[in-house]
Amino acid sequence: QDTTQFYLSPERSCVPSSPTWFSTTSLSDEALDSMLTRILTVRELHLERDKLSNETDSDSDSDFSQF
Repeated sequence: QDTTQFYLSPERSCVPSSPTWFSTTSLSDEALDSMLTRILTVRELHLERDKLSNETDSDSDSDFSQF
Protein backbone atom coordinates (compact mmCIF):
# COMPACT_ATOMS: atom_id res chain seq x y z
CA GLN A 1 0.00 0.00 0.00
CA ASP A 2 1.26 3.46 -0.92
CA THR A 3 1.61 5.51 2.29
CA THR A 4 2.05 8.82 0.46
CA GLN A 5 -1.64 9.03 -0.41
CA PHE A 6 -4.26 10.66 1.81
CA TYR A 7 -7.73 9.19 2.09
CA LEU A 8 -9.66 11.79 4.04
CA SER A 9 -13.02 11.75 2.30
CA PRO A 10 -15.65 10.10 4.52
CA GLU A 11 -17.28 7.04 3.03
CA ARG A 12 -20.93 7.89 2.34
CA SER A 13 -22.23 4.47 3.34
CA CYS A 14 -20.24 4.31 6.56
CA VAL A 15 -21.81 3.00 9.76
CA PRO A 16 -20.04 2.84 13.16
CA SER A 17 -19.35 -0.88 12.81
CA SER A 18 -17.85 -0.46 9.34
CA PRO A 19 -14.15 -1.34 9.02
CA THR A 20 -13.70 1.45 6.45
CA TRP A 21 -14.78 4.95 7.41
CA PHE A 22 -12.93 6.76 4.64
CA SER A 23 -12.88 6.45 0.89
CA THR A 24 -10.18 4.38 -0.76
CA THR A 25 -9.83 7.12 -3.40
CA SER A 26 -7.00 9.51 -2.66
CA LEU A 27 -7.64 13.24 -2.50
CA SER A 28 -6.53 15.45 -5.34
CA ASP A 29 -3.65 17.88 -4.90
CA GLU A 30 -6.15 20.74 -5.15
CA ALA A 31 -8.30 19.32 -2.34
CA LEU A 32 -5.25 18.82 -0.12
CA ASP A 33 -4.02 22.34 -0.88
CA SER A 34 -7.42 23.79 -0.01
CA MET A 35 -7.58 21.83 3.26
CA LEU A 36 -4.05 22.82 4.23
CA THR A 37 -4.77 26.49 3.54
CA ARG A 38 -7.86 26.36 5.77
CA ILE A 39 -6.04 24.50 8.55
CA LEU A 40 -3.11 26.92 8.54
CA THR A 41 -5.43 29.95 8.50
CA VAL A 42 -7.37 28.67 11.51
CA ARG A 43 -4.10 27.88 13.30
CA GLU A 44 -2.79 31.38 12.63
CA LEU A 45 -6.00 32.95 13.93
CA HIS A 46 -5.90 30.87 17.11
CA LEU A 47 -2.24 31.67 17.74
CA GLU A 48 -2.90 35.38 17.25
CA ARG A 49 -5.91 35.25 19.58
CA ASP A 50 -3.86 33.45 22.25
CA LYS A 51 -1.04 35.96 21.87
CA LEU A 52 -3.43 38.89 22.32
CA SER A 53 -5.09 37.17 25.27
CA ASN A 54 -1.72 36.62 26.97
CA GLU A 55 -0.73 40.24 26.40
CA THR A 56 -4.01 41.43 27.91
CA ASP A 57 -3.55 39.12 30.91
CA SER A 58 -0.03 40.48 31.44
CA ASP A 59 -1.30 44.05 31.33
CA SER A 60 -4.01 43.23 33.87
CA ASP A 61 -1.49 41.61 36.19
CA SER A 62 0.77 44.66 36.08
CA ASP A 63 -2.17 46.90 37.06
CA PHE A 64 -2.63 44.93 40.28
CA SER A 65 1.04 45.00 41.18
CA GLN A 66 0.88 48.78 41.62
CA PHE A 67 -1.29 48.46 44.75
